[in-house]
Parts: sequence; C-alpha cells; structure tokens
Amino acid sequence: ANTEDLDNPCEYGTPGCMDETACNYNADATADDLSCTYAVAPFDCDGNCANGGDAVTLNLYDSWGDGWFDHSIEINGESYTIDDAATASFAVCVDLATCVDVTFLASGSWASECSWDITDAGGAVLVAGGAESGFVGTCVGGCTDETAFNYSADADYDDGSCVAVVLGCMDDQ
Repeated sequence: ANTEDLDNPCEYGTPGCMDETACNYNADATADDLSCTYAVAPFDCDGNCANGGDAVTLNLYDSWGDGWFDHSIEINGESYTIDDAATASFAVCVDLATCVDVTFLASGSWASECSWDITDAGGAVLVAGGAESGFVGTCVGGCTDETAFNYSADADYDDGSCVAVVLGCMDDQ
C-alpha cells in the first residue's frame, strides 16, 4: 500500500455515466464509472414506446413445440418467429389508433402448427390467428373492390361484403 502521502488521496473526478445516449447520462461526470444503462427497443428510457405508439405483446405458439421453421409474423417491417420452442413473446409498439397489418409469412412446412395472438398491457387478447394474417388497431372493414357497387375507399380490409355491379334490367317481369 502507498503510505507516502495519506493526506492527498488520488482524485478520480466525479464518477458517472458519460455516454450522452444513455438513459442515466450524467452531464457532471468527469470519470466514466461504466454504469450507463440503455433503453431496450422498442422502448425509450421512460419505458414508453419510442415511436409514440402503444405497447402490446405478440405471442407466438407452435403446437408441436419445435419452432416455426421458416414461418414468421411481420409487423411494421419487423419480423418475429420461434426458433426452437413451443412459445415466444415479443414487446411490440404499434399505433392502435390506426389499422396495423399483422402478416403471417408462410415459407416452410408445417404452417398448421403455427398460431399467434396480440395482447394489450392488461393481457386482453386484441387479435388472434393461426397460419394467417390479420389486423390490429382501429380497422374498418368494407368492400375494397373498386369495381363493386358498394366500394368503400375508407375500408382497411375486405370483409367480404362486396356487391357486384350488374348492368341491365334486373326486373323479373
């Protein structure tokens, strides 16, 4: 031990996180103490969705328990799958005030083993599906066929209600 100058201990500066991108950045720190913490995507440092959306949980299920092989779910350009398990859960941020596509991408065998659901923060199921796509959020169903009699430009998805335009007289007389 150094006993030569006990009256002047070593000065290391003010310890703290010096990374400005960290959640616990300390502008007064002069010595990095390696204590920096960072937000975990898709959340910000306060635990809110970084994109301003709503936090939901995407749950994936494989009935055989061996993963989804090459299948996946895509939401907002991000892809999710199960590698080698029966279940997987992912925190996802979506804007529930809009209609969000949940796209099932089947590209392998055994798609019938795949299912999924999306739950809100309280655990309530918002939408669920098997080896199929779906929607979550504020979605409007209607006729999306522009040639149909009852076409709706406001429809986010086709609900099967389209009525074909029939030209000519439809009177039975």
